[in-house]
Amino acid sequence: TVMNTQVVMERMNCVLPGVHVDMPIVTDDDIEVLKFAVRHQFDYVAASFIQSARDLAVIRHHLDEAGGHDVKIIAKIANKAGLRNIDEIIAHADGILVARGNLGMEIPSEKVALAQKMILTKCNLTGTLVITARQMLESMINNPLPTRAEMT
Repeated sequence: TVMNTQVVMERMNCVLPGVHVDMPIVTDDDIEVLKFAVRHQFDYVAASFIQSARDLAVIRHHLDEAGGHDVKIIAKIANKAGLRNIDEIIAHADGILVARGNLGMEIPSEKVALAQKMILTKCNLTGTLVITARQMLESMINNPLPTRAEMT
């Protein structure tokens, strides 16, 4: 039950921290996007909200089925389940993307930097490609370096 006057619109997200949402990892639209990636010889695809190695296996199956055996998968870590299963995800992904903004809605803000550091360390130890997503700050438009506050 929604208890405010806001309107939920199409293609909007709803964050439910700590709640397992039982939805398929890949939709019919996603399958078409994966086929497009294979047809156009993409090197990588990024998969959002990966929670386990099983999610990666589903994506890999659809890529392989379309002939995309060489397309690599970057797993976006954006929730508690992804953090909890990070070791198995790292073992099965070709790269990891740390989604700081999404994680900040799932875990306390003060723990985001710690989670990021843990993921980066694990990836560095295993030689796994790792990307840290950062929101573009207004100050970064004109300044070549971030402020001290923006560096975490």
